[in-house]
Amino acid sequence: MKVNRLLTLILVFTLLGAATVFADTVYKNYTAKKLSIKVNGTTLDSYGLEVDINISDSGIETKTMVPLEELIKSIGGIVSVDNNEVNINKPNVQLSLHQKDNWLPYGSFSKGVKYDLYLFTQIDSLYTNISSLKATVVDPFGAEVASVVETKLDQSPESFHYMFKSMSVFFKYNGKYTVNLYMKEDSKKDYVKISQIVVKSTTETKK
Repeated sequence: MKVNRLLTLILVFTLLGAATVFADTVYKNYTAKKLSIKVNGTTLDSYGLEVDINISDSGIETKTMVPLEELIKSIGGIVSVDNNEVNINKPNVQLSLHQKDNWLPYGSFSKGVKYDLYLFTQIDSLYTNISSLKATVVDPFGAEVASVVETKLDQSPESFHYMFKSMSVFFKYNGKYTVNLYMKEDSKKDYVKISQIVVKSTTETKK
């Protein structure tokens, strides 16, 4: 994949410290400094580069290079590279959890109780077709405790809403549970996490 090749080149240049790059039909010498990248406090696995490019008579121009695919996915977007074009789509997403016969959204649940929950999602500004959606619930220690996949989607080109099938979730611990929404463009691609909400499990339920 072209993005992966770009990341490989970035890592090679990072190790070298200085290199020559071919751009706009002109060879340019540059030096690079490795940068760590954090998104919402979480450090990405790949590094970025702060690059000083020697533009002959114009002097030095500083650019920042980042691992595009990993960065976009970390902020809940879909990225693809095709025909020398990078396409990035960051849809607007709203999520809420509900119980059957009580459609008020829930944000807190009783510890030690099992709930049948429905995830409702409203999506707009989505400029790519989606083959399937997936929802997961993760406990405070990072273990996935429930999941559901939906493949029969009634999706318009840009906006739609969807109610997932019910998930049986047992809130074993006190603490924060993460509810994640994933999208997949087609069967050959991986799921990408688009959005999440955090709910709490406590000894006393607060609705």
